[in-house]
Amino acid sequence: MWRLVKTELYSLIKSDTYRRLSIACFVLGAACLGRDHGSALAMTGYEWFCSRQLAGGWAMIPLPVFVADYVAAEHTNHAFVLKLLCGYTRKEIIGAKGIVCMAGIVGLGLMNTIAGVLVTTLFNGFGAAFHETTVAHMATILIYYILGAIVNVGAVPFLVAVMTESKIGTITLGLCAVQFVGVATAQIPYILVRMKESCWKNMINNTVQLLPIYQVDSILNPQKYNAHPF
Repeated sequence: MWRLVKTELYSLIKSDTYRRLSIACFVLGAACLGRDHGSALAMTGYEWFCSRQLAGGWAMIPLPVFVADYVAAEHTNHAFVLKLLCGYTRKEIIGAKGIVCMAGIVGLGLMNTIAGVLVTTLFNGFGAAFHETTVAHMATILIYYILGAIVNVGAVPFLVAVMTESKIGTITLGLCAVQFVGVATAQIPYILVRMKESCWKNMINNTVQLLPIYQVDSILNPQKYNAHPF
């Protein structure tokens, strides 16, 4: 299986489509800074990294497109069948695809990080000295960002691609599912406020607090979401 992972990783690095999507994520990440009357442009690089980065934004749009081209397209160009004929099992193929796909998704998501930090630092400076506390805090934020805003967004299109084996279906259902999860999670604090005190309310509250998106929201809006120590 690991030999297949190396082959898939090499194929991904050489992919022209992946390079184009990387550029698209960078451009969208920079363009996203102009939203909300350009409030992000007033931040320093450190402030943006520790707060606004976690919102993801437009830079997440190309992720379902990447998954569709990398995973679902293999059923169209018969590459999946050729790997089966080479002796690999279906489990090994999907496992290798999943590992490399998540690595590719993280790479695309980090283009948003590079664009945001670069642009805000050019406008307002980085705003923090590099020492142990700063680096530790940035590392924690980056892990939240990778697990919540990148992997969580990319996992849904991957599951759709494996089940539907369709590029159009992966892009459409992936974008819709990600949008639905984000909107639904954002409404959880307001739903809980309207619920009467009961064991069901406590159960829902304790369960949703484990979601990666909820933890990201707890950093962005600590007044409404209960943050847990990482």
